[in-house]
Amino acid sequence: MLGATNGRGSLGLPTGRSASDSWVDEDAGYGHEHLVDLAAKHGSGIKVVSLSSNPLSHPSLSPTRVADSLLEARHEVDAIVIDLHPSYSEVNLAVFAIADRILVPVTPDLPAMRAAIQLKDVAIEVGVRDRLSMIINRANSGVTVADMEETVGLAVTAHIRSAGLHFVWSANTGKTLIEKFPRHPATQDFEHLADRLLSIHAGVPVTEKPRDAGSLLKNLFGRKAISEA
Repeated sequence: MLGATNGRGSLGLPTGRSASDSWVDEDAGYGHEHLVDLAAKHGSGIKVVSLSSNPLSHPSLSPTRVADSLLEARHEVDAIVIDLHPSYSEVNLAVFAIADRILVPVTPDLPAMRAAIQLKDVAIEVGVRDRLSMIINRANSGVTVADMEETVGLAVTAHIRSAGLHFVWSANTGKTLIEKFPRHPATQDFEHLADRLLSIHAGVPVTEKPRDAGSLLKNLFGRKAISEA
């Protein structure tokens, strides 16, 4: 998993060096490091590297360098999940340009829906509208899913029910919700989302489960993967 800032803490991983730290050293004449080389490995099997350890340095990163590093990492892992700040920075736009899917978490309230509409308009301008879809977070706690789809104009890929303090308790032990609370309804929602993403990636109709695929999260946790968080 890859991320714009240091998100390793929620998984109990060491801070380590970020991609931007590595690039400073590279510019000073040290050797090139792959994102996978910088990644810390979680007990579940997933690997995590931060794009930047300081949010203030994020806007100064080279968008081209970020995109090139991600494309390079694609050849070394099974999947890359990138967690970005909600902004329209050049770095984010560079990531959008190379992403296979752009998932937009949206809560069922009017301010979040307005932000999603704005993102959709930006996606149209930069030519990635067809990769965009919503994930309804804290589903069934406000505006209905049907009304959200109609108002925002984006399809909904999955609904995630609220897990409240269960996310806090998981983070405090350095575990994912799936590991800490495998029977929680929100865990089932995440696994449903994962199955849909696997189906789309494999070209299988989303009404079918991919044969012998399990769920994307189980695959990520059981095979090598890198995430930016």
